[in-house]
Amino acid sequence: MKFQVVSEKEEPLLDRKTIILKVEKEETPSRKEIIDLVKAHFNAEHFVIRKIEQKFGKHEAEVVVRIYNSRETLLQLEPKYILERMKKAEVSEDAQGA
Repeated sequence: MKFQVVSEKEEPLLDRKTIILKVEKEETPSRKEIIDLVKAHFNAEHFVIRKIEQKFGKHEAEVVVRIYNSRETLLQLEPKYILERMKKAEVSEDAQGA
């Protein structure tokens, strides 16, 4: 899976960095694939995937990732449904790996 960083914005007041990626793949990449990509290439522990959007007929998806400097800030700023979505992706990742 090839990817390109479209933009990287530092947000010091919110103690995070927002990264927009363009991911080239036949189908829409799964959250698990994006989690693995972010962990490997950005060496991040505390992050959320805000959006994975693929236009009809295109083989590339736009992915918005927010990387936080601390877990406390992540839990304080992100809505619960986003955190639940990330938990489900990580749990399914562990279940498939076993």
